[in-house]
Amino acid sequence: MHPEQTTYGQLADESLRFASGLTTQAGLKRGQSLLIFSPNSMLYPVLMLAGQAAGVIVSTANSSYGAEELAHALDIADAVVVLVSADLLSIAQDAVKQTQHPDAQIYVLPGSDGALPASLPRGVKSYTELRGSPSFRPVQPTAEEAKKNIAYLPFSSGTTGKAKGVALGPSNIPPCILQASQSKELFGVQDTVLSVLPMFHIVSFVFRILL
Repeated sequence: MHPEQTTYGQLADESLRFASGLTTQAGLKRGQSLLIFSPNSMLYPVLMLAGQAAGVIVSTANSSYGAEELAHALDIADAVVVLVSADLLSIAQDAVKQTQHPDAQIYVLPGSDGALPASLPRGVKSYTELRGSPSFRPVQPTAEEAKKNIAYLPFSSGTTGKAKGVALGPSNIPPCILQASQSKELFGVQDTVLSVLPMFHIVSFVFRILL
């Protein structure tokens, strides 16, 4: 099997395509939320950046959550769209039924085998339906919006109770990237970095942007 590869150009193109679908197909509006429930995959950064290009809040849930934990995360995020790995679909369906948005739209991502189910349950759609036009113009927040608006909503580990949402704005991410870039300068420009952190964790996301 050949390893999957994505260029920066492909990343940008696919992110804009899915941003287009999130707004036109899923009907998401600025300030609304989507939640990604999936282990690491090539699609993960694409979908996170797509959400930002669409001007919506991107929430990321621990892929080891059970239905009750996920329902709690969905309610905190107020998510109206759920992007879920095929391997975790049954958990996501059970969780959605327990939330304040039982009619939330569920889109299925490829499972650990890289494939979609041969058939999908009623009301569940394939993520491919969200792939729209690469000519989508990304939302550009104003300086004031970058300070006040929520961009990402990952969750704490929940070691002292239920997991808590960590609200991060557009202006929170650049300082983290600049800080991380200082350590990157210790290495050569051709270094390959192994990403072992789960992509639902904000540290992993920051380093994906940096590299």
